[in-house]
Amino acid sequence: MRISRSKKVNEDKPTKPAIIDFDKVIVFLIGIVGLIIIWPFVTALILAAVTAYTFYPLVSFLQKYLRSYNLAICVTLLLVVAPIAWSISYIAGGLTSVISTMQKFSSNITGALIKISEYLTSINLKIPGSQSVIAAAQSMINDFITKSQQSLISWIKNLPELLVSTLVYIFATYYFLRDGKSLKETVLRWSRKFDTEERNVIESIVRGLDNSFRVLFVSYIGISTIVGVMSAAIYYAFHIPYAGVLAVLTWLFAFLPVLSAPMVYGPVAAYMFYMGAIQQAIGVAVSGVIFLSLVPDLVLRPILCGKAGNVHPLTIVLGFFGGPMVFGLKGFLIGPLLLVIVETVIKGYLDA
Repeated sequence: MRISRSKKVNEDKPTKPAIIDFDKVIVFLIGIVGLIIIWPFVTALILAAVTAYTFYPLVSFLQKYLRSYNLAICVTLLLVVAPIAWSISYIAGGLTSVISTMQKFSSNITGALIKISEYLTSINLKIPGSQSVIAAAQSMINDFITKSQQSLISWIKNLPELLVSTLVYIFATYYFLRDGKSLKETVLRWSRKFDTEERNVIESIVRGLDNSFRVLFVSYIGISTIVGVMSAAIYYAFHIPYAGVLAVLTWLFAFLPVLSAPMVYGPVAAYMFYMGAIQQAIGVAVSGVIFLSLVPDLVLRPILCGKAGNVHPLTIVLGFFGGPMVFGLKGFLIGPLLLVIVETVIKGYLDA
């Protein structure tokens, strides 16, 4: 076969080395810088996105009657912020009584231990290890009080940061409600410029975000509300003092999976046991473990969130347990969000 001269010249011509696409590199670096700047507020931004995704239908409903989309957003934000403000004021009103009671509780335990030690000394009764147990208990109580005071001081120091995060959450929720739908449409319209496979990946990521927002809504708002209602029923059923305040506290702590409700019903059960209400203490402890810890975290959360996000329940479990190990407290939000997106993208790739 005869090769033409022009084709031979092209074959002999050396190929130019690939040139780095500097515009993509610059965009990538700018994106990294932006992520570093907003990282302290990533929790507030994710919560704002979940809130906006959840309450968008309400905004559309209110717009029909208010004839103004921005006014509908403001009314929706008021409905979202009002319960949070009420919870904070309600807890602040009853928290002083709870703290005072717990301080009396700790001082009474310390006094009881001292009396036990004096009594054992007065009757010359030497039980092996008794003094060391009493000393360890006293040390544990003192350490608990010291750490509680340090935590309170630390919380007060971080109050300005918390207020800033709250403001970011409110403003971000407003803008997500206002611009979220158009942003989603813009991304999908931009994805049409790519090839079929790349477009499928982008659309899968968008679907993954939708699924992850539903998962976070069910997990944090749905499950925590269930825990709060069940805790109120338990506290009132066993005639626990300050049942309303404790129920609101349990509801707030329920936003942290696994580590949540025991931080409230545990001390309550211990206090009732000390006061001699043995049946109430056992009832609160057993009911708390079953209905406020095991059932919500190991049964309801994986099943309901898996159905809401159209993902496997194991993905939910790994997201909530693995996220905090990698990202700290932010991982309770970032972990399930990323894993839901990953599974959605993989499903979209396999089904393509």
